[in-house]
Amino acid sequence: WFGLLPYEAFRSWERRPAEDSRARPLLDHVLWHRYGAVAVFDQAGARVEGDDPAAVEWLRDALVRRRAERTAPLAPVRLELREPLESSEIHERRISRALSQIAAGNLYQVNLARRFEFRVAGHPVEIFRALGHPARTTFASAGAFEELSWVSASPELFLSLDAEGTLVTRPIKGTRPRGVT
Repeated sequence: WFGLLPYEAFRSWERRPAEDSRARPLLDHVLWHRYGAVAVFDQAGARVEGDDPAAVEWLRDALVRRRAERTAPLAPVRLELREPLESSEIHERRISRALSQIAAGNLYQVNLARRFEFRVAGHPVEIFRALGHPARTTFASAGAFEELSWVSASPELFLSLDAEGTLVTRPIKGTRPRGVT
């Protein structure tokens, strides 16, 4: 199983004012898809894993063929930055407000993200390759569902579930509850 849990999914869970001035997210719900086989690339190398023997064989053969044909990308890659979804003035006001809240002692850390929109062309794997394997991240993926393609690279383990049912998370700063002290 592979799932996409977008940051904006919380919007449907939170209490918020009747009017939400934030830009509408591209994806605001969780998507799940089950694959019979996947290609895994890690410290041990590359391998195909899965529980559907036909899918494992098909993917393994496709990867071998792709390696043999490695003369050109799957499709030309194009990334073109479009205008931000909100003005620089709005983002600058957020920064000023955050700095005021920090000075007042109400905040000690804040993540002020800004959304951008790109025109994109190319296969997700080729786009990932064109980005140069961003910082050789520990956790990365690229793929496509019917309604959405993605390229992801992160140093953070969000969730991992092993065969014994142990759930592990290794969040980066700011994602754990503050302690008593």
